[in-house]
Amino acid sequence: MMEELKAIFKEEISEELSNLKKGFTQHDYEVVAKVAHKVKSASGMMGYMDLMKKAEQIENIYRHGEGERDDALIQDLIADLEMTLND
Repeated sequence: MMEELKAIFKEEISEELSNLKKGFTQHDYEVVAKVAHKVKSASGMMGYMDLMKKAEQIENIYRHGEGERDDALIQDLIADLEMTLND
């Protein structure tokens, strides 16, 4: 059962990673915020707390205006998602 959930998670995250990269390169921070929200929810349900916290931080910055924009944080999330998919 857990392996099936991981497979579904990875499939969804793969799609969201693609959307995140596209939004980031096009400076479409509305897309970045939406993807961060989805990643936050999915990673939290799977117990990936570091991913969840990073995605939450990005969502708070780009959706709610809480803090300064931080492209490095988005790049970190992209790298973390890629590592999770290759795990």
